[in-house]
Amino acid sequence: MRIARGPLLFSFVFSLLSVSILAAGREAALAQREQLSAAEACGSVSAPARGGRYRVDVLRGSLGCRRARAVIRYVLTHGRPTQGYPGRSPRGWRCAWGYGRDREGNGARVGPNCTRGSVTVQGSQPGFAPYPNTSSAAYRSCGQIQIKTGYRVPLSVDRLRCAAGAQLARGWIRRVGNRTVVNVGRFRCVWRVRTTNLVTCSNGARRARFSALD
Repeated sequence: MRIARGPLLFSFVFSLLSVSILAAGREAALAQREQLSAAEACGSVSAPARGGRYRVDVLRGSLGCRRARAVIRYVLTHGRPTQGYPGRSPRGWRCAWGYGRDREGNGARVGPNCTRGSVTVQGSQPGFAPYPNTSSAAYRSCGQIQIKTGYRVPLSVDRLRCAAGAQLARGWIRRVGNRTVVNVGRFRCVWRVRTTNLVTCSNGARRARFSALD
């Protein structure tokens, strides 16, 4: 008795493909969950005097959404915004201007960026969202660092200390002008102004990456 090999072989191959597709789907879902966990969306707060509803995101650390909204609401409704600060900071928090981008990728100053210990929360004006996390598999996140008086941006490093990466970022902002490539000491810093608006400074295997100010 001969067994038809064609149908059996097809069934075997189809089963293998199904298992592979399911595994790939699970990995993609896991990666998406990990990416979303880096910035937790916490709804919005109303600030009519400041242009409408501001999106609220917990960019780093653990903080309840109710508390995150309260922090951003306080800044938007207390004090007068200046060039360096978006308003009065709640007790125990340090708030500066945060940066983000619109759907077309245009970067701008978007609202309060507040830090307390290991927690960072940001409010973004209508039509804008915070910059994506600068960390990746190769980079280690340093959180938000002050790049200029009153301004903080996310920084990540690879084979470099966070303090050294912060010095590079501050050196870059002093030298950049309208140039997209700047040398800071022995590091070459490239500003991808037309795409991600991220700056990458590298010297061999040592690298730092941070969001640029506009």
